[in-house]
Amino acid sequence: MTLEEIIFPYRARRSFGIVSFSMSLIASAVFAWRAHAWTRARIEGLRGWGGAASAAYGEKIAARRIGRDPGKPAE
Repeated sequence: MTLEEIIFPYRARRSFGIVSFSMSLIASAVFAWRAHAWTRARIEGLRGWGGAASAAYGEKIAARRIGRDPGKPAE
C-alpha cells in the first residue's frame, strides 16, 4: 500500500495515456489556429479603419509572415 492510496483511498485509478496527450495537443492546435485567425482579422480591420495607432504592430506581424523587412516600404 502506497502513501497515495492511504491519503486518497477512493481515488479512481485511470490511465489515459495517449488519449490525454492527444486531447491537449488538439486543444493547443485549436488555440493557435484561433489566435492566428484573430490576428489576421484584426490586421485587416485596422487597415480598413485606416489610422489606428497599433496598425504599425499589425503591419510588422504581416511583414514577418511574408518575409520582408517591416521598416522598408512594400515593393
